[in-house]
Amino acid sequence: MSYPRPTPYHWLSIYYGAYFFAFGVYLPFWSVWLAWLGLSADDIGIVLGAGVMARFVVNLTLTPVFTYPNIYFPLFGGCHF
Repeated sequence: MSYPRPTPYHWLSIYYGAYFFAFGVYLPFWSVWLAWLGLSADDIGIVLGAGVMARFVVNLTLTPVFTYPNIYFPLFGGCHF
């Protein structure tokens, strides 16, 4: 059986769909849990914002590094399926 080759549209839609689904599931409950632990509203905002900011910074800094993935293939030499 032959499957159609996935396009970048498919990869991005799956990625963002999964990301925002997971983000939407745990984010409302995470702030309640942090409040139960005793964090103030300001601290909860900093913790939640730090995750989004870390994702932003990592995407800006690591995306250019992986422009040529064939450089990193020897690192994954033992990861055969």
